[in-house]
Amino acid sequence: MRYSSGATTRVTCAVNVVDLEPPSLSLLAPGGLCAYPLGARGAACFYVRELVSASDNCRAGVSVAYRGCAVTVSDGRSGSCYFDAATGRVCVSYPDTMIFAVVARADVTFTATDASGNKSPPVVASGFALGPRAGPQPEGCDPR
Repeated sequence: MRYSSGATTRVTCAVNVVDLEPPSLSLLAPGGLCAYPLGARGAACFYVRELVSASDNCRAGVSVAYRGCAVTVSDGRSGSCYFDAATGRVCVSYPDTMIFAVVARADVTFTATDASGNKSPPVVASGFALGPRAGPQPEGCDPR
């Protein structure tokens, strides 16, 4: 600022913005995704980007983390799933003898973390894997 006497002043302000709001993690397929095996594969895999989407109020740089998976099989047998970090996919493994009309449901838990270190609450996404010989596949169920 310049005064009439010719004197000048300069003011400097520092603003510190602190992000305290966690990122948002949304389901992309609230009813779950469906898949059936392609050929002789022993698992159906879903990309994380097909299951959830993350955003933040401040800036980009939100990371999504796989936290775990639980599988239930419609005929009472146990199933399993795993995260393939190299491809960014969650895979539902088929029991060796999975046959007609058997469905494996994977409930996969994710969280998101923003650039400030804030973490979202866990979100559970579902993937359904149909048996290799489950007959006609429902509409929207893809080979994987």
